[in-house]
Amino acid sequence: MMRCTVVCLGLWSLLAATFAACGGAAPRDASPESPAPISVLLVAGEPTWSYRYLHKAVLADPLLTVTTHVTSAARGSAQAKPRPGRPDLEALPATIEQLAAFDVVILCDWQPVHASDRWPLQLATFVERGGGLITMCNGGEARAYGDPLWQKVLPVLVAHQQARVPQPVGPTALRFVASRKPPSALRRALLDFAGPQSGEQLLPSLPGIYFAPSVFALAVPSEVLVTADAKAAPPNNAVIVARKLGEGHSLWVGTSELWRWRDAHAGRYFDAFASVLVRAVAGR
Repeated sequence: MMRCTVVCLGLWSLLAATFAACGGAAPRDASPESPAPISVLLVAGEPTWSYRYLHKAVLADPLLTVTTHVTSAARGSAQAKPRPGRPDLEALPATIEQLAAFDVVILCDWQPVHASDRWPLQLATFVERGGGLITMCNGGEARAYGDPLWQKVLPVLVAHQQARVPQPVGPTALRFVASRKPPSALRRALLDFAGPQSGEQLLPSLPGIYFAPSVFALAVPSEVLVTADAKAAPPNNAVIVARKLGEGHSLWVGTSELWRWRDAHAGRYFDAFASVLVRAVAGR
């Protein structure tokens, strides 16, 4: 057996050298390579419970490398528990080049007033070049997203300075939208967030939400993935909407109450869903 192993290794080395001498690439090792990490920028206005739960969930995913920025934090103070080799940001990325250091940007309970007017345009370019954007808001934060500049990157249109925000809808369950079309990769990933073909049956059984900002129109093209099972008609009851923009995806999550799943199920489903959201918009 030892002699056979040595002979096989010798033949492999000879074959690799022959390929190299002929200008070809050496045969690749059949062992699977470790997937490249996904670099995530998590931005929040204040350290709300939804932000804390989300932060904990994405940190638990070994594939995600997370940087945080909380705009309410005092300059020079720790944004979160320090992690070696990954300092948190004291300011939002100011240029497209700085944004390009990340694969996914998450805006959680964050208001656009904390950024310059150029930021939605920079985020649009970031997504067009293959980045992923997840916008999670619940209520008052949605009003500022009604600015026309944000419509260049968001999948939905919400009213600017809307009078009735948030829209009372609950408690009401969330449901995946039925579709006769072949599911997109992003939709398929969300449907399978807790196991193959689990989402459609599981989602309505999870704790519902109480408020959601009204959606008045959808970007074209866009895909409504999840709605609130309320009396409102589409698109007003849209909660999770995806938009393909260039090479990347922009995802609207019109609630920050998914943390209720964590309280009810010890984090099992919330953590899985948060991880799948990030991986899906990153194209993994």
